[in-house]
Amino acid sequence: MTNSSQPTLFDIHPLGTEPPIAQRVITPGCLLPAADNKFIDINRVCSIFGVSMPTSLRLLENGHLRGYRLRDSSPWLIEYESVVEHCDKLRVEYHIADRRLAGRARPSRDGRWRDADLLPFPIADTVYTQDVMTGLNLPRIGAIRLCEEGRFECYRMMPIAGVPWRISKTSLFEYCDRLKAQLRPRPAPAKAR
Repeated sequence: MTNSSQPTLFDIHPLGTEPPIAQRVITPGCLLPAADNKFIDINRVCSIFGVSMPTSLRLLENGHLRGYRLRDSSPWLIEYESVVEHCDKLRVEYHIADRRLAGRARPSRDGRWRDADLLPFPIADTVYTQDVMTGLNLPRIGAIRLCEEGRFECYRMMPIAGVPWRISKTSLFEYCDRLKAQLRPRPAPAKAR
């Protein structure tokens, strides 16, 4: 890895304005697509998203993430900003409020969020379709329909068949509390005198 404070060739000369190759000077890291600190390794992506390596590679192959590798046998380096953008797109697509801005979560000096704050809701607050099926005595299709209707906060990492729904446990319990509230007796109307 190179010293991330070194400018790359593209920082010094924007694309299309580089001097002729014979006049270019090679400095540490200048040939990389961007500075090292703009990328994270794919294992960290797996950890942030709570997914397997094949799922991370699918996200990359389907254009949800941007990255590169120097050789076929080299590990993938994923552009950090594409990870943030993907999480932001999930929030917008599935109408989930951005909780990062409403409290303790702030980007660090280098502009990065805490890994745990990137997803629309934390992995620790996540349940899956099977939990909805069990808790509400529903068949799979019924649980999926509730997700698709947006009855509680949920999302899928990719809109591809077979990718599981992730459901906010907090939001699911709030939905169930609203169902219970419908069963409470309504107060009798006041008698006119």
